[in-house]
Amino acid sequence: MEDKLKLRAAGLGKRKIALDRGWSASVLHEKLSETYPKLRNGGGYEFLRTDGRSTIRLVLIPGSKTEGYSVQYLKDNLNQATEYICPLQNDLSLGSFSIDSFMEGYGHGKLKVVAGRLGRVYAAAAKFKSFSNNTAAAVVASCTFVKTKMSLRYAREHLLLAFDDAMISEEEFVLLFDHNKSSNLDLRYDQYPLFDLDDMEDDECLAEFRVRKRDIPLLEEALQIPEEFTLEQRSVVGGTEGLCMLLKRLTYPCRYGDMLPRFGRPVSVLCMATNWVLDHIYAIHHRRINHWNAEILSPAALQVYADIIHQKGAPLQNCFGFIDGTVRPIARPGTNQRIMYNGHKRVHGLKFQAVAIPNGLIAHLYGPVGM
Repeated sequence: MEDKLKLRAAGLGKRKIALDRGWSASVLHEKLSETYPKLRNGGGYEFLRTDGRSTIRLVLIPGSKTEGYSVQYLKDNLNQATEYICPLQNDLSLGSFSIDSFMEGYGHGKLKVVAGRLGRVYAAAAKFKSFSNNTAAAVVASCTFVKTKMSLRYAREHLLLAFDDAMISEEEFVLLFDHNKSSNLDLRYDQYPLFDLDDMEDDECLAEFRVRKRDIPLLEEALQIPEEFTLEQRSVVGGTEGLCMLLKRLTYPCRYGDMLPRFGRPVSVLCMATNWVLDHIYAIHHRRINHWNAEILSPAALQVYADIIHQKGAPLQNCFGFIDGTVRPIARPGTNQRIMYNGHKRVHGLKFQAVAIPNGLIAHLYGPVGM
């Protein structure tokens, strides 16, 4: 933690940079020099990445002989691993930089308070009448990066820097720090590597996802999962990763916090990505269970189901499926409690009725309903 604060105080440290796949090595170099001005004094640099599931051991990414470190070349070699930049000849200075140099690096016109959670930083600062405009701007500058939404943890770390540099008082720091604390548990997801299906064994996939490794691409294609998708807070998730998140979540028991070691993502991203894939699958395929599915309920198929059931000892010769109902408990709602309450199970819940056929598929689903 202390090392991270020193790096960020020096204008270095971990950042997210939006890159274009078409950028050449020279364009990427200019972008990195703008983001990390001290990198110009390093006498050149090289790129490293984490090695497999280890976040400690780093391996060198050799430059391309034809195109150097272009964006597309790095993307092909990085996948979803974290990238590290190491100066070659000179060590970079870790001296603190001022707010003026911070604003010079990002541009006065571009510096702004981003919408959403960080808006509370400025709102909280405005409560203090002793705050001058310059002081408030300095606090916001220490908590804001251009064109990106900062995590609450990132904001708190910058508040520590501002307090250490005597930019804000102890009372102001306590208030701002409290306003940037999440109501969720602060689980350290960043100590785990990002998900990579190639790093998993077949038995691991079967145990965690209930699907064999070789079948996951087939399932992804059958469900029409896109190659990647962007969440509402601009996190980009790969299609295979999102599908595996949903499969992992549907195993029982499994909470989002249990998924951190496998996916290395914050709980909020895991939740949004899982719900996105679930909504996507429902939007495309809900007709298969909400409407009469002619593919599995054709007259010829119904006759096959009835014959199989009769051969197993059932006296009826025209029974092709079995009706089953289930109650899914929910939290007690604020309104319509009587509608959602199930007297038989003595819980608030939603009821579904399904028709199962001999091959194990749900041929039809009705619900949810209340009473």
